[in-house]
Amino acid sequence: MSNEHDDLLAMFDEATSGNHAHIAKILLLLDLPISIEIPEDAQAADAVDALLNARKLMHELPTHPVHRGVLNAAILDFLGGLTLANTAYDHPGDAEWLMRAALLSMYRVAEQLSIAHGLLTGQISIEEIEGLQD
Repeated sequence: MSNEHDDLLAMFDEATSGNHAHIAKILLLLDLPISIEIPEDAQAADAVDALLNARKLMHELPTHPVHRGVLNAAILDFLGGLTLANTAYDHPGDAEWLMRAALLSMYRVAEQLSIAHGLLTGQISIEEIEGLQD
């Protein structure tokens, strides 16, 4: 399982880096843009802190509830995926399924970010997503 585990880790790392960069770009599309750095290591403490701060700012700034809801869901799934991956390191006997769940979280994040991008660029109308509020 070592090769399979290594493949899961590589896929997770790639998805995590891509999602963090995508979140950073989408935050700039808000009516009041939020700027965060795109880190070399998307799993580092400062990268996580940047997302937590952005999430807090979204709740303090005048942001449309649908935009905030979609981005909030993406950030929470991102953080949940990181938590699952960290748990996998602490529980080697469960590492395979935990890493699969972590990777699934990152895939959900990518889908949520696609929706957020569509909303913020006008490709998707808010009325189509009205039920997604945090």
